[in-house]
Amino acid sequence: MNTPQKRSQVYQLLRRESADIVLLQETHFRHQHIPNVFSKHYPIWHHVSYSSAARGVSIGVSKNIPFVLEDKMYDPEGRYLFIRGNIASSKFTIANLYAPNSGQIAWLIHVFRTLKSFGEGLLVLGGDLNLTLDPSKDSSSTNRSHSHRQLRRLYLALSDLGVSDVWRLLYPEERDYTFHSQAHDTYQRLDYLFMTHHMLPYVVGASIGNILVSDHAPVSVMVKMHDVPPRSQIWRLNETILEDKSYKKSLDQCLNYYFKENDLDMTDRVTLWEVHKVVIRGELISLGTKIKKDRQKQLHFLVSQISRLETLHKGYRSSEVLESLGRLREQVRDLLNIKTAKAIRSLRSKQYLHGNRGSRLVSSLLKGQRKRSFVYAVKSDTGTRLINTPAITAEFRSFYSSLYNLSAASSPERMGDRRFPPLCWSALPALDGRPGTSAIYHVGRSRADSIVNPFW
Repeated sequence: MNTPQKRSQVYQLLRRESADIVLLQETHFRHQHIPNVFSKHYPIWHHVSYSSAARGVSIGVSKNIPFVLEDKMYDPEGRYLFIRGNIASSKFTIANLYAPNSGQIAWLIHVFRTLKSFGEGLLVLGGDLNLTLDPSKDSSSTNRSHSHRQLRRLYLALSDLGVSDVWRLLYPEERDYTFHSQAHDTYQRLDYLFMTHHMLPYVVGASIGNILVSDHAPVSVMVKMHDVPPRSQIWRLNETILEDKSYKKSLDQCLNYYFKENDLDMTDRVTLWEVHKVVIRGELISLGTKIKKDRQKQLHFLVSQISRLETLHKGYRSSEVLESLGRLREQVRDLLNIKTAKAIRSLRSKQYLHGNRGSRLVSSLLKGQRKRSFVYAVKSDTGTRLINTPAITAEFRSFYSSLYNLSAASSPERMGDRRFPPLCWSALPALDGRPGTSAIYHVGRSRADSIVNPFW
């Protein structure tokens, strides 16, 4: 998820599924390189990353869920993340796991013990376990990577934690999978969602989705909660409507018809103008809804075709079917990228409008620039790590003095009067008439040089 396109595709699929709490594995974020631009529908994110572009898990909470964080625990290796907090009047512990490719059972048992000491209230546990709990039902292959004795230890650990596999409880005999290995041409159910036994009476349904933008299929569980308040919606103009000629023609016809029928002698001009806004807004909402429904209908058709071909491929392993699946998945990505392009245009417009003004955008950019350019530690010639600002300054002075063979007589302090005039920085109102800019004057001994900088 390091690319904006991939993040946008994931967010659109999450919105399509109306996901409120999201558990992502293999995000591949690196330490101190986690993007800070996320979907407005999921403002709350908690991440755990690794030193390289591997592993990583994330938990996201929708804006519709009033989640209040109380505490969290994470793995420095980027394999698990636990958060604890309140949703409305209930306390929840949400755990996200990404198990290693070997030694999964020993690792999971150790993590379950840690989770048991951390967790409080209702527990939701999900993730990629990299194993099948029931090889006879959760795998299309007859090969077993773990013995019955090892799996029994894992069953006991899950029972001690007080959780159950929700999808398997609802579909005890059904065979479905979340991962397809093209190297071995096998299907496996590696991704699970567990919930504490107290939540099972409130479970409405569970499902395994289709493999669309990832190499794993999503697993979802729906739980009924009565104490979550609904949120209000705010309408905004979909500017892409104005780019289509047919839609522009429809808007012109609507406006012409409105003024033809209502622009009469007895009609007040102010009333005529104000009411026309309501009419054209209704037409824009109607067109926007039609575009959204057509796009959703096309996406639904592609997903249904993918679901049909996936079921066919799980049974017969046909190479032609696999090629057709690849083409359909590419069409889904192209359809999702339409909204991605709109988000990129919106971001560019925001930067164009506010990039040269004293706004929050510039403030956040400068804040990040200061953090990146700040020298918090250096290593001296003797190998000592210096973290004190005067010591760091002295080390830089010593390094450049030896580099340029500067003597004590030509030090910057003594050269200040002759070669380096004193600096006087003065922030004045903008010279070019733009709000939020200032003129910065460098006052020397004999003349003044002016520099217009929009970032001051």
